[in-house]
Amino acid sequence: MNSTDLFEEKSQLRKALRSRRDSLPAELRKLYSGRIIGQLATHPLFHNSHTPGLFSSFGSEVETGSLLESQMKQRGFVCLPRYTGKNHIEFYKVEGTLEGLIPSRLGILEPDPARHSLIDPAAMDLFVVPGVGFDPQGGRIGQGQGCYDHYFERINREIPCIGLCFDCMMVEKVPAGHADHPMTAVISEAGIFRYSCHAWISSRPEQTHHHASIFARWIRPPRVVRLSGQLGAGKTEWVRGFLRSLGWDGRVRSPTFSLENVYEFESMRIYHLDGYRLASPSQLDRDRLCEIMADPEAVVLVEWPERFGKEIPFTSPHLSFERIDETTRRISSQAFLEKDRWDPS
Repeated sequence: MNSTDLFEEKSQLRKALRSRRDSLPAELRKLYSGRIIGQLATHPLFHNSHTPGLFSSFGSEVETGSLLESQMKQRGFVCLPRYTGKNHIEFYKVEGTLEGLIPSRLGILEPDPARHSLIDPAAMDLFVVPGVGFDPQGGRIGQGQGCYDHYFERINREIPCIGLCFDCMMVEKVPAGHADHPMTAVISEAGIFRYSCHAWISSRPEQTHHHASIFARWIRPPRVVRLSGQLGAGKTEWVRGFLRSLGWDGRVRSPTFSLENVYEFESMRIYHLDGYRLASPSQLDRDRLCEIMADPEAVVLVEWPERFGKEIPFTSPHLSFERIDETTRRISSQAFLEKDRWDPS
């Protein structure tokens, strides 16, 4: 994608996401902001930081007023950005009180350079970042000026950056260029997103079953798991291993023709769905799919998840199966929410 197309795609997405955020009722924005700030305050990355960079919320952004006040009481200072012109920002240390902040030309409360001290970027050990939109792999789209990306060019790439947003601002993939700085984690009212990926090689069905058994020990309902890969890549074989590790000793058939197989256990209900023969999601009974997704005891294993449309959450764990040769398969696992992180090794 060339720079012109990237700019246009970002502009259109930014406009749509601002509209989504602005349409949130004030009472929900306040409620969700409280949940987001609560998750941030207890997160180890933030809790263990010494000099975090924060931000003063503006307009319909996640409200950070309570965070700034609590951090001022606990630490005696907060570090906040000030726009210095030409799409650049600097961070200043605000000590003792927040009363010395002054509004920018846009109305954002900023440090007063006459009262507050400039901070060397090397002294910062974490950044909490606003944005118009994010994706579950840490992609971010900002206001369009590139202020944070310019600033992040001056810091160690290992310094954690945490984005704050409402869940309505999460998209499957943010268009990104080489200068866009990814987030270490993103927090919405729905949870903490921190991307992880593992790859594993299986040379026989028993190894695929072992991989599935580790996954089965970790997962708890309600949960949706996406299984992707071409025909014969090993998806259904993996499901067999998953079910057998839970104690299922009956036959496990592919639901290619039936669309749905259900397996009952004492503590959970396993739904095995297959969308291969769906020409469009409308062919599936929408009420039935909603019923499955709403089941609090459900673990839903979905082959060909893209054919079910938007009903299958793009933030759910994703297993990709690749057929390398007649007997060898590569299984790649991707987790997006921190609660879904696991290591199959």
